[in-house]
Amino acid sequence: PATSTKQPPALRTLFILALLFGIAVAVPAVLLIAPQQSAAPKADSAKIAIATFKDNTGIADLDFAEEGLPHLLGTALKRAPGLEIISNYRLRSVIDSETPSSEEYRASATDQGATFFVQGVLTKAKDKVRVVMNLERLGGGRIKSWTSEVSVKEVPGAVFRAASEISRLTAGSDVQSKNLS
Repeated sequence: PATSTKQPPALRTLFILALLFGIAVAVPAVLLIAPQQSAAPKADSAKIAIATFKDNTGIADLDFAEEGLPHLLGTALKRAPGLEIISNYRLRSVIDSETPSSEEYRASATDQGATFFVQGVLTKAKDKVRVVMNLERLGGGRIKSWTSEVSVKEVPGAVFRAASEISRLTAGSDVQSKNLS
């Protein structure tokens, strides 16, 4: 009698199920890991530190501004290729002060390898809010300052509008090849 090399149906079914299970586990794992690897900052990426925005308005509707506006700016800048964000939370994590000064933020940014530094101030201007944002190259001075006088509701938009120009001035190879200060 001839011997068959075919596997019994139960063993073949078990093998197929194991193969399908392996694929079901491996594919999502690869999909989860791959974007994280591509989103990792490159060695030549510029680092921008975003300090807390000082709110001098006394307007209750802007209580979110000191922490919320830097977060909004960081979120917008994360989309820029070649730019790594050092958040205000990360800057504050190494400062031993409840209310850090600009100098303490700057020192923290320098210690964490930042190339650029952004800070902002909100003040009351009659029935408007004056939003002032400064971008500087650490060790090189101010690059650009933005000033907007807007309604309370327009404050986040003023910060968001500056993000594209900040990205253009700081991200990628332009940072490495141009003296912006």
